[in-house]
Amino acid sequence: MKVLIVDDDAMQRMMLVDLVKSVENVEIVEAADGAEAWAALQRGLSPVLCCCDMRMPVMSGVELLRRFKANPASANVPFVFITAVTERQTIQEAIAAGATNYILKPINMTKARSSLEAAFHGIRTRYSEEPLATQRRMGVQPPRLLGYLQAFRQEVADARPLIQEQLAGRDSTVARAKLDTLKTGCTTLGLWHAAAMAEHLQVVDPKLVDTVLEDIEAMVDEQALRVRTEFGLPEPQRTPKPDDKPEPRKT
Repeated sequence: MKVLIVDDDAMQRMMLVDLVKSVENVEIVEAADGAEAWAALQRGLSPVLCCCDMRMPVMSGVELLRRFKANPASANVPFVFITAVTERQTIQEAIAAGATNYILKPINMTKARSSLEAAFHGIRTRYSEEPLATQRRMGVQPPRLLGYLQAFRQEVADARPLIQEQLAGRDSTVARAKLDTLKTGCTTLGLWHAAAMAEHLQVVDPKLVDTVLEDIEAMVDEQALRVRTEFGLPEPQRTPKPDDKPEPRKT
């Protein structure tokens, strides 16, 4: 999972990175203003949460929020403002525009952590289905569910070069059909966020498509880890490569 942190103050961004990582093990993407954050979204970034300063140069947090909500691919991303603004009217404007919550500066770490924990609880529900619910819905045993995820992970990996080749030949119809197939696989396995990414992806930029597919691979890996953890399944055995050398004996 990726979290986007937007603030023109480098020290504040560092504090937010530490705060978010103390709540959830996520990958952090930083931006110094709204315009930089929006450009990252245009390049294919698909965060599960945005923590954003309200007042910034170039593009304000409120303007970035409006763009988030107007874009189908990011419309449902929780958006938390980090702001020193205490005027009720300004905060109400942000909430009316679709902000999920706000945290006031100077940051009270205890209160902020509680707000983020609540946000991540909701994100987990929207991001992917609980493994137990998926297992029961599909009517399979946990090892079989893990096998489905591993097979689908390989399917996504195999699809990346094929789709690139099709787009290079300007055959977007075939590429779109393959993406629709991957979306169906995501939905079947309860990977809601990944399915939404595949659905909203515009097949125009090969680099953008490859970035999104790489993110989907990471989401499948994370769900497989959740399945192994929840059901106590063993780690997959590493298959030796032909050029692997045996470790020397200890004497």
